[in-house]
Amino acid sequence: MTPRIVLVRHAKIGPAWSGRWVGGGTDAPTDPASLAELGPGLIRAARQNPPDRVIASPMLRARETAALLDLPVEVDPRLAERDFGKWEGRLTEDCLRDVPPEFLQGTERWLELPIPGAEALDAVLARVSAVVDDLRAHPARVTWCVAHAGTIRLMIAHVRGMTPSAAFHLDVPHGMPIALDLTASRLDAALRGVHITSRGLSGWTDDEPA
Repeated sequence: MTPRIVLVRHAKIGPAWSGRWVGGGTDAPTDPASLAELGPGLIRAARQNPPDRVIASPMLRARETAALLDLPVEVDPRLAERDFGKWEGRLTEDCLRDVPPEFLQGTERWLELPIPGAEALDAVLARVSAVVDDLRAHPARVTWCVAHAGTIRLMIAHVRGMTPSAAFHLDVPHGMPIALDLTASRLDAALRGVHITSRGLSGWTDDEPA
């Protein structure tokens, strides 16, 4: 059996964090309403595609979401969102006010934003890629991984051979399972991804704009 990883972005965080820069340096909790909406569908999806293992980012929002699966959860620090240094928790508009305009022109420049004290993007890519490579060493296993939009995009980039800037155009909604076949550079067609809400399941493809 082909090793597979199912990536899930955590539930939405509380409204108090709206408009703020939230990364690996801000341990914001999830919004209870978002957890309640995602729970039933996420459990159904896990029953249809049973995990042999569940791993999660150490961030509270990821651990709270992983707990919805009602299975043992392993915490892996390598799955944490990128730490945005001195911008963590600040209003986004305040952070961007003094940024040179050329950094706001396209994804590649955006990823090069000079953020004081932030973790280097290459370092984030290296640590999440190491997670994927570790999982490749365990054939016939299905691993569910609850993490963040940024780290999920970089994991997809590593598997598919994409550049980080290309991967950051992928839409990664909260609570949507995205299955990756770890022996092929493509999204697995059998579980392309499902956006889960209390109203049911809706399909997703990887070429939708962010």
